[in-house]
Amino acid sequence: MLSASVSGPWCLAGDFNIVLYDREKTGGAPVNQRSVNSFASCLADCNLFDLGFSGSPFTFHRSSLKERLDRVVCNSAWQQLFPSSSVIHLPLSTSDHCGLWLRPSPETNAGNRHNYFKFLGSCLDHPDFSNQVRNSWTSTSDWQENVDRITANLKTWNRNVFGNIFKRKERILKRLEGINRVIQEGNSDHLIRLKSELWEEYRQITQQEENYWFQQARSKWITLGDNNTRYFHQSTLVRRCHNKIMALQDANDQWIYDEDDLKQHVLDFYHQLYSTSGQVYPNFISITTFPNISDVDMNYLGSTVTSHECISSASMSINWNGDPTSKFYSSRGLRQGDPLSPYLFVLALERLGHYIQDRVNNGSWKPLSFGRGGPKVSHICFADDLVLVAEANMEQVILIKDVLDSFCSNSGQQINLNKSRVFFSRNIAEQNALMLSQGLGIEQTNDLGIYLGAPMKNYSGSIFSIMHSWICHANCKYPSLSV
Repeated sequence: MLSASVSGPWCLAGDFNIVLYDREKTGGAPVNQRSVNSFASCLADCNLFDLGFSGSPFTFHRSSLKERLDRVVCNSAWQQLFPSSSVIHLPLSTSDHCGLWLRPSPETNAGNRHNYFKFLGSCLDHPDFSNQVRNSWTSTSDWQENVDRITANLKTWNRNVFGNIFKRKERILKRLEGINRVIQEGNSDHLIRLKSELWEEYRQITQQEENYWFQQARSKWITLGDNNTRYFHQSTLVRRCHNKIMALQDANDQWIYDEDDLKQHVLDFYHQLYSTSGQVYPNFISITTFPNISDVDMNYLGSTVTSHECISSASMSINWNGDPTSKFYSSRGLRQGDPLSPYLFVLALERLGHYIQDRVNNGSWKPLSFGRGGPKVSHICFADDLVLVAEANMEQVILIKDVLDSFCSNSGQQINLNKSRVFFSRNIAEQNALMLSQGLGIEQTNDLGIYLGAPMKNYSGSIFSIMHSWICHANCKYPSLSV
């Protein structure tokens, strides 16, 4: 076997004529699972893993058949030599296979990388770490000052005391090797004690190394008492290979490969994503006059309130392949992660509900009833999901668009039509459904998928039978089940 004769770093690239996952093929005959398992076992036996890729997900194209037959695999020794390696799928030319561009050392601005603070769990194993934290944190300073101080002190402590785990490990092994040579020539009580101390320090370093790779690998399990360093190291290498972005396609379908251009493209995308897309109207801004703070109230303040102590929007940056981009500020009123956004969003949807209810009350919006004698439903809201219910005719389409346009104009929000779908009942003719769908500007669908874990279609019979079987196995009573 080739892997048995190669002990050092090695890398294989080319057409393997087999996919590794079901998602790597579309069209043609189904994937031969036995062949896939054999290929995966072969890579595992040779200690090889896939380097990942950027670009098109398929490397072979023929009519409707698309597969990823070409790939680059390597062992961990090769990946350690080229930690920044990447693979790019080039555009198709005259061949039905696309080219592979292997970049062992892509150009990066390593000298300009920001050395920002990252906490390593292995520091917790050092006996002096808790003292560093305790001495850096004071009750007289505010939270931000304490965080800044402890960050600076831990950086200095890591550089001068804790040090590089791997260099410390290598240095101790060299000292142990020298002590063993001297002890072979003659016993020495001092060297024997020193050897024992070094072995204890080496054991602590290996534990720190295991914790380091465990944190880098982001594994969810660990076998207590075992040194899983090799497993965690391998997991980290695989994760780093698949978590790098080496190419992106812009709005003009042009591929970007340059590192600086990629970073700027991502920064521009998120800056636009978190910015307002329309004009902010002056009549939306309410000018309120706040009362002045009296001299009596001023005595209760510790000091004068300055502008930087006021609440303001936090800055953002993108962590691009381990290197943070420049900071930018979000100008959107509602954004994910903001603690006020859920409450503001609920208020906005309540206003939308009032819009719809007003149309229902005056008889222009035609709600539907889903059961004989049941209540009529015009809209259903849950979190950021909204379901609108109305009769299938052009008058209702025009009314729905008018309500949504008014809501967007007054709230400053915008509906993503690409994520929206319209569903028609079975008694609506296909031609009419197409006309109404085009009028709304929303794609038609025959299946709304799963909502909160429950299918939107009428599958109550099969679900009831499945739940009934579960309850029978659990020795529960049948009348206690309701669907």
